[in-house]
Amino acid sequence: MCAGAYVTCTSGGGTLSGLAPDVVLPRQMRIGVADTPDEVRRAVRELVNGGADLVKVIATGAVLAPGTHPGAADTEFSKVRFKGDMSQAEKIYEGYTPLRAEDVADTIYYCASLPAHVCINDLIITPTQQADAFYFNRNQ
Repeated sequence: MCAGAYVTCTSGGGTLSGLAPDVVLPRQMRIGVADTPDEVRRAVRELVNGGADLVKVIATGAVLAPGTHPGAADTEFSKVRFKGDMSQAEKIYEGYTPLRAEDVADTIYYCASLPAHVCINDLIITPTQQADAFYFNRNQ
C-alpha cells in the first residue's frame, strides 16, 4: 500500500505552521488542505489519482500528535475484537480498573491548558495497576 498525504482543514492538525511570513509552501505541500466538502472531494481525488491507496483525514486539532500513549483503556476495542461477545470482552478488564475515556480526555485537556511556553512531547498514561503492556497487578 502507498499512503498519500493527509486531508485537513485550514489551521487543522496537519497544517504546516510556524513558517516565516515570506515562505510560500509549494502546492504539493498544501494539497490536503480543504475547508468545504467539495474541496475535500477534490483533494481526495487528486491524492488517489496520484497513486495513494490510503488517505488520512485529520478531522480534529490533532491533540495527540506529539505522542500520547494511553495504557489499558476501557474502550469498544475488546467488544469489536470478540465480535460483540460482551462476557469475553469484559474479562479483559477483570481484576483491575482500566483507564476511562474521560481519564485520557482530562489529561489531554490539562496538557492543552498549559501555558504557551510548555510543550508535552510525550505522555504515557496507564492505570496504577498496569506495569507495562504485559504485566498487571490484578485483584484476586
